[in-house]
Amino acid sequence: MQKSLVCDTRAGWYLDCNDICLVALTGDLETCCNGEKMRHKQDGFSLIELLIVVAIILVIAAIAIPNLVKAKIAANEASAVSGMRSITSAQLSYNISYTAGAGYAASLDVLGPPPGGGTPDASHAGMLPGYLTTAPYQHSGYTFSSTGDNNGFVADAVPVTQGTTGIRSFCTNTPAVIYYSPTGAGCTPGTSPSLQ
Repeated sequence: MQKSLVCDTRAGWYLDCNDICLVALTGDLETCCNGEKMRHKQDGFSLIELLIVVAIILVIAAIAIPNLVKAKIAANEASAVSGMRSITSAQLSYNISYTAGAGYAASLDVLGPPPGGGTPDASHAGMLPGYLTTAPYQHSGYTFSSTGDNNGFVADAVPVTQGTTGIRSFCTNTPAVIYYSPTGAGCTPGTSPSLQ
């Protein structure tokens, strides 16, 4: 006797009316209770599969993004310390080269390259790269400044956006020791903690 087979492909099940046999389809040939072979082709992904993939991506993003932000802040702070060392070296060199030990550069502009690639002189010593000596004096998320006179110099690096581009601020002065403020609230040479 021929068994009647009712097919509901939307639900993904075959119902054998005589044997009451349910067969879950996986896209391959499946054998029903009556021995007949049926094929069901599934197009695309189900909503559950898509939601699982989105959930996995969100979990990975939740883990990775804070680590990327911390790494970016650490890189910006390392670049700021390097900039402070460069400014310190440039100020000390300027003192020896252009004032015979009688003074330091009044601003970062004085330590920058000469306009048009000319010959360095006391007004444009060419001791620092242009990105540190051109307004707005920002590099890698920090704003740099330096002032000097006959008695010494002071330089600092402050995060452009506190907590986003950097956390600590840095400063230095004539003895060439780099200090930092752990909160970025303000760095004072001689009273703030020094970098080791």
